Amino acid sequence: MAISSKRAEYLSLTSLFLSVLFYVITILLGWQSGYFAMYAVSWLIGSSALIWLVLLIQIHQRTLAEQEKLDSQLAGMSEAPFSRPRVSRQGFSPLRRNGLNCSKNGLCPSSPH
Repeated sequence: MAISSKRAEYLSLTSLFLSVLFYVITILLGWQSGYFAMYAVSWLIGSSALIWLVLLIQIHQRTLAEQEKLDSQLAGMSEAPFSRPRVSRQGFSPLRRNGLNCSKNGLCPSSPH
C-alpha cells in the first residue's frame, strides 16, 4: 500500500466535506435570498459532493484490494482468495465433454447416429 493511496483518500474525504459544507451554505443563502441562481449553484455544488463520494468509495476499495493482495502474498498464497481461478480452456469445452475432437479451424467430424 503506497502513501499516495492514503493521500488520495484524505484529499477526496476533505473535498467531500467541503462540498457538503458549501452546499448547505449556498442552499440556505439561496432559500433566504430567493435568487434562483444561488439555488442552482447549490445543486451544482451538491452534485459535486456526490462525485467526491463515489471517488472516495472507489479509492478506498482500491486500497483494500491492495492490502488484501499484500496479505495474501505474505501468507504464501499465490493468488488473492477472490480472484478468478486459472482454468484451462480445454477442460470446459462442450465438444470435448461429448467426445468430439474438433480441429483448430472449427470443423468437427459428424457423429454417427
